This record gives sequence, C-alpha cells and structure tokens, in this order.
Amino acid sequence: MGETRRDELVGTWTYSAEESTVGSPVPSTTIELRSDDTVTVVDFPADQLTETDFAKTPLSATGTWEFLSKLPEGFGRYGKQAGIQLDLPATGSSDGTYEQRLLVIEKKDDEAPRLVIYVGHPDTVGKDFVLTKGSSKS
Repeated sequence: MGETRRDELVGTWTYSAEESTVGSPVPSTTIELRSDDTVTVVDFPADQLTETDFAKTPLSATGTWEFLSKLPEGFGRYGKQAGIQLDLPATGSSDGTYEQRLLVIEKKDDEAPRLVIYVGHPDTVGKDFVLTKGSSKS
C-alpha cells in the first residue's frame, strides 16, 4: 500500500461503476474535499448496510473532513490503512446532530488513490463502492 498525502485528496471524487463491486441506486455520488477542511457530498450513500439496502436514502449535505494517516482501531483488516473522516449531518436529524463516516483510502504504489466505502463490515464482506478523483466513470 503506497502512502497518501492529504493534498492528494483535495478535489472532487466521483462514483466509479467500473471499479465498484456493488450496484447502487445513486451512481452520481460526488464528494468534494476542500483544502479548508470543508466537504460537500451529493447523493452520498449514508447507509452502509447490505447490498440491497445500500444507499436507499442518499444524503446531500455539507460538513467537514479530516485526513487520517491510519484508520482507528476496530476498523477490521483495513485498520492500518489511511482514510478520511467525514462529519456530516445525521440522516433524518432535525436537531443538527452530526455523524462521523469513515472511508478507506486504497492506493497501490504507482497508482492514484481511491476512496472506498465497504458495504457491511470490512472484515466480512467483499463488496465496495469506489470513488475516484477527477473523473466520472460510469
């Protein structure tokens, strides 16, 4: 796994159907990570349940993001990889409650990084939803 720098992540990330292994009713998902730590998500799959329930209620919102050089304990076999933490309004919240969403950063030594949302728990499922930077593959 190659190292990822925070500045590599700033920009617009778009759902990549060809790199994902899960189908989704919201293939237009985008995440815009800005250098001032703010984020805008459009049709973000906020529910990470099963493949059939995935992204039933997509979220479009603004919030903040943080680069994590190493995911926290308890993130399964991906705990040694880098990631990003999104702080976004809780789905269906009317009181301004925010929830943290973690995305894994996958990067092979000589390739561009990918943002990955695992459906279910990362240790038990082989399905993922991949976003790539600066492209809109579909």
